[in-house]
Amino acid sequence: MASGREPDQTPETQQGDACSTGIALRLDCVIAVDHDAGTVELRGDSDAAIDSWCRRHSVVLERLGMRGGMGGAGAMSVGRSGAEPGAATGPESGPEFGPEFGPELGPDSSAARASLHEPTGGLAWRSTDDDYLARIDACLRAIRDGDAYVLCLTDTLEGTARGGREPLDVFDRLRAAGPAIRGGVIVAGDRALVSASPERFLSVSGREIRTDPIKGTRPRDPDPVRDDALAAELASDPKEAAENLMIVDLMRNDLGRVCAPGSVRVEGFLRVESHPHVHQLVSTIAGRLAGENTVLDALTTCFPGGSMTGAPKRRAVEILAGLEDGPRGLYSGCFGWIDDSGDAELAMTIRSVELRGERILIGAGGGITADSAPLRELDEKHLKARSLVAALRGDSAAE
Repeated sequence: MASGREPDQTPETQQGDACSTGIALRLDCVIAVDHDAGTVELRGDSDAAIDSWCRRHSVVLERLGMRGGMGGAGAMSVGRSGAEPGAATGPESGPEFGPEFGPELGPDSSAARASLHEPTGGLAWRSTDDDYLARIDACLRAIRDGDAYVLCLTDTLEGTARGGREPLDVFDRLRAAGPAIRGGVIVAGDRALVSASPERFLSVSGREIRTDPIKGTRPRDPDPVRDDALAAELASDPKEAAENLMIVDLMRNDLGRVCAPGSVRVEGFLRVESHPHVHQLVSTIAGRLAGENTVLDALTTCFPGGSMTGAPKRRAVEILAGLEDGPRGLYSGCFGWIDDSGDAELAMTIRSVELRGERILIGAGGGITADSAPLRELDEKHLKARSLVAALRGDSAAE
């Protein structure tokens, strides 16, 4: 996993955050669970590595209900007892947020806003709401002056928890609130990342590479009619479409630097994807890696993801470094896996909790464009953090 900073960012912009900006783990054995097929596969560097792992972790195998035998060098092909195809996933749970967070939430919706900006369980935003609104205004001035087209302004919710938090417990509560298609947990010493990310940063299969930036958000509504209306509003909103288009152009340019000429293409442009808590506006950019380029070349070129910086990327990072109250930590970076063949699946580190011993950090924000309404952008920041705070507290809002 890697933090959301520019690779050549100066040390002065990193003050106050002594943690490393990236963590890499070399895994000699991996348990791969295919929920659609209802199977589990134990993969390793060699048959000997798998045999050794099985002897040391027989209890884990029993809990997973693993059965079967060796499926060739470096893999143990198994089935999951009692599992039927698709049984492990099930339907997405219903949305959490009610109609008060719908499109009618505006400057005069004081009751709705008070509910949305509820206490955060001992955590505190680095910026007050007034400060964040002032930074939104600064972003709008920079855009009007021609310094940027879109700026992804973020804030950090942070605090401490006596005794810390168990990463897997937090993740279980997030999953109970609704499955995340790119979520995960990474634990490295006393530092951990717990993520319910819905966004793909980079995916590589063979020579094919793709990225699925998200720009544009609406909350879910438990009423199907209002929920459909929110999705339709998102699909037709010119501000959201313009913001998404600018990031698509940025990522086309990034991929074009590592892909074969003429291979970069846009697929599924401006489609609405619905998740348990939000509707999102998503586009896909795909291409074919050129020559000897690998996922590491693509990572170096494309990082940090344009959906979490703005455009143009370098100038956006410079502007945001002068506005935000400190380093983002792991938030807005990426996490995932890269295998020995060069295939990879990397997610954007959003909708995530970073744990550093007893310290807790949650990042949230949104893209600012010339058409942004400051109060709506403030609401979006609070909305995106809400289910994460509930998962940390372990209360009913996360379930």
